[in-house]
Amino acid sequence: MFCARCGKENTDNSAFCSSCGTKLGEVQLGNKRQLSRIAGILDIVSAGLSLVIFLVWAIIWFRVGDAVGWWYALFAPFLLIWVVGVIVSIAGGIHALRRRSWGWAIAGAAAETLTGITLLGVGALILTAMSRDEFRQPLALSQNA
Repeated sequence: MFCARCGKENTDNSAFCSSCGTKLGEVQLGNKRQLSRIAGILDIVSAGLSLVIFLVWAIIWFRVGDAVGWWYALFAPFLLIWVVGVIVSIAGGIHALRRRSWGWAIAGAAAETLTGITLLGVGALILTAMSRDEFRQPLALSQNA
């Protein structure tokens, strides 16, 4: 059984948490934290803004592209890294929203920091790091809390 307050795993027959002393079996709705959800939203919004910025840049680039066609080959590796970064950012944001995997959530925030809107990515990275305890709770408690 996991403690609803601190997330520590206790034996099933424990009445109180061995870490913080909270009575087990009580879900404390007043102490719910939303840092992981905010981080997930920041990841997804930042990745979406990055996509919009890229599409605007691509439209402008393709209109001028005939004159500078050799630049395509130069930017192709960066484009591939950016696409992978956006995919990881969105996946990490989804994991943060659902509180499924802290590793994916932190990877998504880091990828967004490196490949997207940096300020939003840094905010998501900080919030994801601060919300690590939220991922330790079982899914049923984290959805109710």
